Amino acid sequence: MVSFLNWLLPTLVAVTVLLVLLWGPHAKRWWAKHRSEPDPMKEAEVYLAYGRTQQAVHVLEVGLQRWPERQDIAEKLGQLKASR
Repeated sequence: MVSFLNWLLPTLVAVTVLLVLLWGPHAKRWWAKHRSEPDPMKEAEVYLAYGRTQQAVHVLEVGLQRWPERQDIAEKLGQLKASR
């Protein structure tokens, strides 16, 4: 019985710590920061390679809303809108 409790208690502690890390208050911010998101510039280049300018513009507009500090997105979007 004692050996069972010696095994059970550390296991419960480890599971609790894991649950707190995965679903705790800071987990949402961590997951949002570390999940992989496609790069709008790369996506737009693929659309442009296939002549899908409207889709490229849309991807860049959404990307610029998501990352307003990215000058490369703003410049590419300006180039595409000017060429229309």
